[in-house]
Amino acid sequence: MNQFSIKARLMMGFGAIVALFILFAAFVYKEMIDVDENLDLITEDLTEITEQINEIDRAAGDGRRSMLVVLALRNTNDASKKVPEIQAAHDEANQSIAKAKSLIEKAEYGTESDRKNDIAALDSIDKLWKVYEADESQAIRLAASGDFDGALRLVAQGEGRKAYQQMNKLVDGLIERCDKLADEAGKTSQEDVHNMMHYALAAAVIAVILSVVIAFL
Repeated sequence: MNQFSIKARLMMGFGAIVALFILFAAFVYKEMIDVDENLDLITEDLTEITEQINEIDRAAGDGRRSMLVVLALRNTNDASKKVPEIQAAHDEANQSIAKAKSLIEKAEYGTESDRKNDIAALDSIDKLWKVYEADESQAIRLAASGDFDGALRLVAQGEGRKAYQQMNKLVDGLIERCDKLADEAGKTSQEDVHNMMHYALAAAVIAVILSVVIAFL
């Protein structure tokens, strides 16, 4: 009835299980590579890029708040003290724009076209920022010289005000896009982990079935 010896059956069963687990290991290795790539995408690319874009928003906002304080107090001494503070905020914004561009150029998220579009958006942000930066720099100089009405007109009616609003929209859009990509990468990593768990369960079930079948050969 039994067509194979006990030794042969043991060898066949052991070989089948080893082959199954080798296949399982290959699946797990592939999934681990995918998980690692997605985690790198989140930690090395998108997180740093998002931080720099947020820094652009923060630095621009710091300078604007300082300018509004000067206009509210209408004190030339206070205005003079705020000049280096506003200039420092401008320098930080310029550095963050340059660093964000550099990070995107080196990044590997999305497609090359996606990254080019993001760099184009940063170029637009940079141009708008330069318009606002020029107006704000001139406004703080006017305030420091005592011309608060001139500074107020420039802040309220100058091209920089409109540029600042447009820049904020582009910055918010980039931040939203990076957050969305990070969420997608995180979800993909979770799916890969779940797949590994399913592979492990399937491998265990098949191993048991094979063992039983070979035992009755």
